[in-house]
Amino acid sequence: MSKRHHPYGIALATTLLLVAQSCTSSTSPSTTQRTIEVEAVASTFESLEAMAQASEIIVEGEIIEVADGRFQPHPINEGEGDLGLSLTIEIASVLKGDVEPGETVTVPWAGGYYVEPDGTRIPLVINGQAHPEVGENSLWFLGPHPDGGATWGLVAFEGRLLVEDNGELALTTHRLDSGAALELNAMTVDEVRQALSN
Repeated sequence: MSKRHHPYGIALATTLLLVAQSCTSSTSPSTTQRTIEVEAVASTFESLEAMAQASEIIVEGEIIEVADGRFQPHPINEGEGDLGLSLTIEIASVLKGDVEPGETVTVPWAGGYYVEPDGTRIPLVINGQAHPEVGENSLWFLGPHPDGGATWGLVAFEGRLLVEDNGELALTTHRLDSGAALELNAMTVDEVRQALSN
């Protein structure tokens, strides 16, 4: 099994499991209902405190734009490769860092699409995480992006948590069992803010 290094320093196993692959084809050459499930080996944090210390900013915000991000060509097959996403997040509240509500931050997202030679995009589902969507309200634990091409990057997979209508946080995948993820699941943003101020 060979490994590739994606943004955030996450080594993705190139064994792309076509596990959740639907047999339904789309009529448009640019979309498909198939998905590629990818299991990624990534560092995790054992506590909320540890993840917060590793984060330069922690913000609650709404995704207002999902655009095409960085394209990483396949090393052998010409015209194929991984297309990441570029997320624009409007900040609603700040739990840590030198940013203000109303500002926007750009966050690259490695789990975008696998692009085939004909342009068909197959969604990449990394560790079971759903694709970010416009209108999603989430809590983000962010640090400087290692590529330098974007302002911020997730400090770990568990650094994105959905904010539910009742204010509770929800994991974006059930495959995370780190201490930080388990501690944060079902907390509210206010409870996280209070924990960080202690």
